[in-house]
Amino acid sequence: VKECLGHIVEAERNGFSGVHSMALHDRANAAYMRGDFELAVRLSYQALDGTETDRNRDRILHDIAASFNRLGVRSAARDAYMVIVTTSQEQYLRWAATIQLLAIAADDGMSPVFERYRRELNDVALPPALSADFQMQVGRGYRIFGQPDAARTWLTAAIATAQQHGFNQFLFESEAELLELERPVSRRIIPETTPSLAISEVAAAIREMREAVGAT
Repeated sequence: VKECLGHIVEAERNGFSGVHSMALHDRANAAYMRGDFELAVRLSYQALDGTETDRNRDRILHDIAASFNRLGVRSAARDAYMVIVTTSQEQYLRWAATIQLLAIAADDGMSPVFERYRRELNDVALPPALSADFQMQVGRGYRIFGQPDAARTWLTAAIATAQQHGFNQFLFESEAELLELERPVSRRIIPETTPSLAISEVAAAIREMREAVGAT
C-alpha cells in the first residue's frame, strides 16, 4: 500500500495522468482484496478520471461494479455492468458483465430479466472460466427462484466444467450452492443495501453514465 501511495503522489507531482490512474487502480485492488469495498469504489472511481484507454476504463468500471455488488448496492453494480455491455469493445468483458447482470437479476427476484440474459448466453461458446461462472450463476438463480431440478442440472454442469479446468473457486461455490438445495428453504430474495454517504455520489455518477449511453 505504501508503494502504491508513493506512485500516486509521484504521478500527481509530474502530471502523469495515466500512471496516476493505474496507481489508484492498484490501490483500489488492494483495498478490494482486504475487503474494504467502499475504499475500493472511491479509489477506482478516481482512477477513471485519468485512464487513457477504453480497455482500462472498462476494467475499472468492472471493478467498481464488483465492489458495489459486494456491498449489496446492486443498482449501482447493475448500472456499471450495463455501461460495459453497451459500450465495451472487448467481447470477453461484455460476456462477463452480462453474467453478473444475470446474477443480479436473480438476487432481485426478476425472473423474466434473468431468463433474458440466460437465453442471450445459452448458445454462446464462452471461454472455460466464463462458462463455469455462467453455469454456476444460472444454477444459483434457479435455486433462488425455487426450481431445484433446473438448479441441480446447471450446478452439476458447473462442477464438471470447474473440475475439467481446475477452477477451484468455481468448484467450491458450485458445490456450496448444491448444498443449499438440500436446505428446507433454499429460495431467498436478498434486500438491496442503500449506499453510504461515502459512495452515494459515485453511485449517482455511474447511474448518469448509464443514462448517457442509453443502456437499458
